Amino acid sequence: MNPETKKSPKFDLLEIELFRHTLLSIVEELETNLTRTAYSTLIYEYKDYSIGFVDADFVLVAQSKGSLPIFVADLGAPIKDAVEVIGFENLEPGDMFLTNYAPACGQHLNNVILVSPVFSKSRRILGYLSVRAHWADLGGIAVGSLSWNAESIFQEGVQYRGLRIQRGGKTVPEVMKTVEANTRMPKYVMGDLRAQIGACTLGLERWQSRVGERWDDEEVLGLFKQLYEGSATVTRNRIKELLSEGSYSASCFLDDAGREGTEPLKLEVQFTVKDGQIDVDLSGMPPQVAAPMNAGRGAAESAIRVGFKNLLVPDLPINEGHFDPISIFIPDGTIISATGDAPMSFWNASMASIIDLVLRAVGEKNPELVPAGHHASMNIIAMTGLDDGDRWLYVDTAHGGFGAS
Repeated sequence: MNPETKKSPKFDLLEIELFRHTLLSIVEELETNLTRTAYSTLIYEYKDYSIGFVDADFVLVAQSKGSLPIFVADLGAPIKDAVEVIGFENLEPGDMFLTNYAPACGQHLNNVILVSPVFSKSRRILGYLSVRAHWADLGGIAVGSLSWNAESIFQEGVQYRGLRIQRGGKTVPEVMKTVEANTRMPKYVMGDLRAQIGACTLGLERWQSRVGERWDDEEVLGLFKQLYEGSATVTRNRIKELLSEGSYSASCFLDDAGREGTEPLKLEVQFTVKDGQIDVDLSGMPPQVAAPMNAGRGAAESAIRVGFKNLLVPDLPINEGHFDPISIFIPDGTIISATGDAPMSFWNASMASIIDLVLRAVGEKNPELVPAGHHASMNIIAMTGLDDGDRWLYVDTAHGGFGAS
């Protein structure tokens, strides 16, 4: 978070907590609204979404509790990319835009983010409301846009990069029709998109009534700073309290590289703990592969953050300040920092294992902190067919774990 050039106003702890929970009340109401109005079971039952608010520097300030854990604090980079494409100066109140651009998002294209800038009464952008939801289909070579046969991200569907679907509060009809034309399941996708629009619209109303009527611009910016700094302090203190200083590492293997006959892939996480700071090194990860099990660095960073959130701040609503004491190094071109047109349909194939490696590395030194592991996979069943000419898709997953027997 960029430091303010002018002295920020000071707030007592009660005011800070009131502000924190005001923001949470907004994103969590949007979560309820989205699950109530979405068309796809992927959203209203499986909860494959994330809802958050990032400030004008694209730093996460609040995120709904029901968001999928793997989406922790990963909204900033794709929103920043989209705003840079549109041009900060071109945004207006009432604008909404889409992004699922793979190099910025680092995951499969189905996870589409709808973003709306939040303007103050003085027409200053204070941040961005965002609603990410898994769309049922975006084209590509397979129904549902997820295929183990994909050899390029371009075979997995359409990419939107800062595409404005609403300008000045009015929907852009030709853009909506273009979105509709790029899916096999327009009923579900357009229904879910409208649910996202509805959630963002409600969020803007709630912001004005709950935040804009109580705090002015400088107070809001000052409170953002207080939330961030307070969260960073909490994490540093818990690192010192829970983790002994020194080097940690853990490794495991994926069965193969996603193609029959390929060798197992070794995943390795290393980090050092010193002075309330954690420095993570992911340079031991294997190179990106031909199969669609690659991910971008944003996904990898989120996986590392999930692991440390479980250990350090499991009890607290998250903002990006909690991860200020954690640095992550990932060279380009690994399976979790893929470049070029690497396919990413099953970007989550390694995520559970990466989270688990963080926990294992700590558990080997402090077994009281990590009693058991995840089952290190995500089992997915998908079925599709036609009903009176309309395409349907059913997706479900099975979960598990290791521990007591």
